[in-house]
Amino acid sequence: MLNFLQSPSKLKICCLLLIFLAIFLTNTTLAFRLSASPPEMHFKTKPGEFICQNLKLKGDGLPNLLKIYDKWSTNPMRDISLYDKNAEDLGIESKYARDITIFLEDDLLVCLKANQSGYFHGVLFLEAENADAGLGIWIKLDVNLPSQGEENKENLYFFYVLGLVEIIFLAILIVITLFMDRLSLTK
Repeated sequence: MLNFLQSPSKLKICCLLLIFLAIFLTNTTLAFRLSASPPEMHFKTKPGEFICQNLKLKGDGLPNLLKIYDKWSTNPMRDISLYDKNAEDLGIESKYARDITIFLEDDLLVCLKANQSGYFHGVLFLEAENADAGLGIWIKLDVNLPSQGEENKENLYFFYVLGLVEIIFLAILIVITLFMDRLSLTK
């Protein structure tokens, strides 16, 4: 008696073909894909003022819930273990959706404000809730008082507009005076 593997039969060929199809033609793994642009966000503002930027997120077409949070450091090095402070620890207020469901593409509005001047370094973390996947976006927040030159530019612009209004007012006065003089000469 021949065993199953030794005899060439249609049943054996069909079984091997089904095993081959089951192993090689089925997708047994689902990978979560996530990308964000830009990979680094630079914010420059004055103390006490919010500044916002959009972060474009792209997913794989499947609904994925992302948990979003930020961590901060006073050290500019890009060693993720150094980013262990909350925004509140450094006097930073952050506003953005704390969780978002992404399908193909979505925008995340990120707004930051600090009440004190300084240069702050942070990471915005995006972690998938239903997968072991995540992404980090580097954040640089430059909060400075306006320089004397910037204040002077604002003052110069104000005086430029004020001077322009004065010139227009004087021109109108001259035209009215000339018109009144012509009227008095014709009488």
